[in-house]
Amino acid sequence: MSGVEAVACDMNSDFQEAFEEKCYWIQPVFDYFHIVKNFNDKVVSEVRKDEQRRLYEEGNVEAARALKKTRYILMSNRSTLQKKDEDAASERVIHKGSPLFKTEDIKRKSGYEAKYDALLQENKLLFTLDLVKEKLSSAYAMTDEAKMADAVIDIIDICKATNSKHLL
Repeated sequence: MSGVEAVACDMNSDFQEAFEEKCYWIQPVFDYFHIVKNFNDKVVSEVRKDEQRRLYEEGNVEAARALKKTRYILMSNRSTLQKKDEDAASERVIHKGSPLFKTEDIKRKSGYEAKYDALLQENKLLFTLDLVKEKLSSAYAMTDEAKMADAVIDIIDICKATNSKHLL
């Protein structure tokens, strides 16, 4: 293990602690999937719920209701939403009906990207989360360590500027 510089692992703290304790010279590197999943689960989802509560408390019931059932839209990237809208345009069947149970085919609905754009336009914090997700994706794809560090610092600065407890 003396020649190993880094090891890829998920975000389980046990792995990181084990390497820091037993092989302190090895740098744990977290994979992109787990970074994005963690951000979506612990930040995007919680911000959405808090924003919905805040809007209800302020009496803005319509805006609060607009956030209902948007968790997966907010967690998706734009290309995924565009693909779903393309599937809807081609009337893609996402669940086959059954003559036995007298159910019909269910086709993909449209409007995912439009709903996403409306949510971002109506809520500054959700727009910021989208910006952070894009910058995170871009930073993770970088191969130059110095540029990646600058990108991460930029992300941290954006998060601090929000004053949101979820991004501090």
